Amino acid sequence: MKNRQSMTFRGFQIMRAMLVAQIGCMFMICLADADDRICYYPCDEAVDGRALDASGSGVDAVYVGPATTDACDQKADLIIPGTKARYSGIFPSLVDEGLFNKALRCYGGGRQDIRRKGLNLGKGDFTISFWVNHTGFNQASDFGGGGGRGCIVSGSSPRLYIYLDDSGKMTLEMPDAGKAAMSSTDAPAKNQWAHVAFVVDRDNHAGCKIYMNGVAEKMTSVRMAGSEKYDYNISSVFSFGQALIGDIDDIAVYGKALSAPEIKSIYSKAPRELLAPVEVSVAQKTPPLEQSKAHKPYRFIYNLDSSGVIYGYNSLVAKNVKEYLRSNADFLEGTHVDAVFWHDGAGGNTANWDSDVMELTGARVGKVDPFLLELIKGGNDPARIVIPEIQKHGVDVFYSFRVNDCHDNLGNHPELVATFKDQHPEWTIGSGHPYGGPRQLNFAIPEVRDLKFAVIEEVFRKYNFDGLELDLLRSPPYFIPGEEPENAHLLTEYLRRVRKHLNKRSAELRRKLMLAVRVDENMEACRLDGFDVTAWVKEGLVDIISMGSGAKDIAVEEFKALTKGTDVKIYPCLYTARHPRAEEVYRALATNYRYQGADGIYTFNWGAHSSHMHKTGVLQRKMLSQVDDLKAMSGKDTLFLADSGKSSTWYPHNWIQAPLPMMVEAGEQADVPVMIGQDFTKISKLRQIVMILRYEVMSDTDDDMRLQLNKMPLPKPKRESGMSVQLKLKPEQLKPGRNYFTVSALRSKLKVTAVEIYVDYIER
Repeated sequence: MKNRQSMTFRGFQIMRAMLVAQIGCMFMICLADADDRICYYPCDEAVDGRALDASGSGVDAVYVGPATTDACDQKADLIIPGTKARYSGIFPSLVDEGLFNKALRCYGGGRQDIRRKGLNLGKGDFTISFWVNHTGFNQASDFGGGGGRGCIVSGSSPRLYIYLDDSGKMTLEMPDAGKAAMSSTDAPAKNQWAHVAFVVDRDNHAGCKIYMNGVAEKMTSVRMAGSEKYDYNISSVFSFGQALIGDIDDIAVYGKALSAPEIKSIYSKAPRELLAPVEVSVAQKTPPLEQSKAHKPYRFIYNLDSSGVIYGYNSLVAKNVKEYLRSNADFLEGTHVDAVFWHDGAGGNTANWDSDVMELTGARVGKVDPFLLELIKGGNDPARIVIPEIQKHGVDVFYSFRVNDCHDNLGNHPELVATFKDQHPEWTIGSGHPYGGPRQLNFAIPEVRDLKFAVIEEVFRKYNFDGLELDLLRSPPYFIPGEEPENAHLLTEYLRRVRKHLNKRSAELRRKLMLAVRVDENMEACRLDGFDVTAWVKEGLVDIISMGSGAKDIAVEEFKALTKGTDVKIYPCLYTARHPRAEEVYRALATNYRYQGADGIYTFNWGAHSSHMHKTGVLQRKMLSQVDDLKAMSGKDTLFLADSGKSSTWYPHNWIQAPLPMMVEAGEQADVPVMIGQDFTKISKLRQIVMILRYEVMSDTDDDMRLQLNKMPLPKPKRESGMSVQLKLKPEQLKPGRNYFTVSALRSKLKVTAVEIYVDYIER
């Protein structure tokens, strides 16, 4: 009863606001009269699944949405069990990103509409008006016979359709009234709010208009004569939404042909700051915000995993606020890092900061870290205090959100398991799959996407981050294994929602909040994981793409080709090198990535921020002022490697193009590519170049191999101890780009495990 009363009051407020506006402007322009409305849907609330018709027509209408859980039978603002997050309403298709309050979100399936029982337009003139923010339209042919035309309004018995994607124009059709129709030039652009109004003057072709954003469009055709005497009493379903992928708001049907001033008055009521494009497409760039930072390409992005600082993995835990801040920021001094992607160390299902949406890490098992509690209770919320500490070094700081972290599948991290996963096992992919942990979330579930959005909403409401990283490599799968490509559109829709929210906050803050994503090392792996990177770039959803999580051979050229002509920056991931010559490996990989056109370097799983407590971090801190700079690396030893690795349950599609380890059968040969981003013929300080091949003998007979480099024979290799062979190479034998070593097994099959090119420089 409370909801019903509030909706009545909402209707009164709407009517009162319109009356006040009319009184204030009655001597200036003629405004649309609320009494002329046949129906009006603000798209703000629902009562028992019914849509509010603020015109008071009394005709039943329903929100047809994806609400299929028990929550539909309960009141709004229901807390998601096991979390502090709330549903935004009974029906998840009502979202908060409307122009005036909420909006109706549609997914192009004809199942997220407002449907009412008929609409009586009679024999008179009428106007259909609404706001729309679309990212595309369903291409199916079952929306009024208009596949790909973007059917957004549909009525039957008799039929009436409105199309917004009709070959670059907008169209209204009344097929049963002598095939009456009218069309105008242009159509609403993607990813920004637009007001459209279809004015039908049934006995005057000149009075038929289609308006966009308060301006009459040029009409390409008007054929309304056949409808002049036709009684258009639609007796069956009349719906708004249909093929729309995006949001629709403030829908109204008027029983007259509105005038140009009346249309303009409707358009003028929208908040001006929300009418700018909210997502950037390739063809249409968002105007720069006041006081926003230029989208410079960062030289060096450092992903900072603060788990060791809070929880003391490897005994690194900080003891006080000063040491905590030192571990998160002091390492930046004297480095080339200009962006830190700060991860709180929890995994994205629990929090190591003062969250209202997620429980604190360890809360489920009663083991919240005492130091974390001490920080929060003492007014030192980690997310709040770390931002200015990093920024004072002149470094931007992003919130790095691990969207589907897998560590809670491991038995040694019970504190990372969130209560909601215990209470909602149906939200996870479960057991019995070829890859993925049973606790990993299934993003085909709307509640999962809602929860992961609620976290982002909270972060950017509370904290002053410069941007957001969606770390998608923590961790696939996001859907039932094998179903990722067919569900990719759901992740894309999630990114649209995130991008829209960041742009809304950007407008409020008057500075650009950037969005970064971390994905697989090549486009095919991205496709298999359900990451439609092509769509993300085309729609302008992302600003930064980092690639890889341990792979060495990263397809930088593929991503650069995809982002050509856009402002999207590309950052291959330099992962912790588990190699005795890690320093030389870092330099070689960074050299390759810059040669391939990378905009900068991104690091992951580095311990440089704990270098004062961790030996591994000492070398990595040294690299922070070197591997982004070709001049700084010039004349220093490098070690180029053929990529090696294989997919695992946590990385199901990583390393799918890694050549090693490779089996070469007796009597056969195989190619091993090695990327080298240098021209050694132009370097005078070389001491030597040595090729090292490591292998395993797979039979009892003595091995016997032959090698070629770029189709040219190499001398018979000399076997060294430890199942390896070495050959000295000349600079002219290696070329910039991919070099191919051909391994031939003559009498015994071999398993090639490593191919390395060590470049030794004369000391300066």
